[in-house]
Amino acid sequence: MPRSLKKKLATLAPARRAAIEAEADRLHEEYLKRDEQRTSDRLPNFHSSFTPNGKPLDLS
Repeated sequence: MPRSLKKKLATLAPARRAAIEAEADRLHEEYLKRDEQRTSDRLPNFHSSFTPNGKPLDLS
């Protein structure tokens, strides 16, 4: 019978479980950060040709 992650974690010592959960949280944060970076790399930078007041930058 397959075990669930929650059941397996429940059998671990509290210190070991806390370390594993902390590492899982760290990896999840890293994943989200990299996913956000990949998304921003794929999107064109529409704001680069505008000044802070929203008017187009005169490049001539």
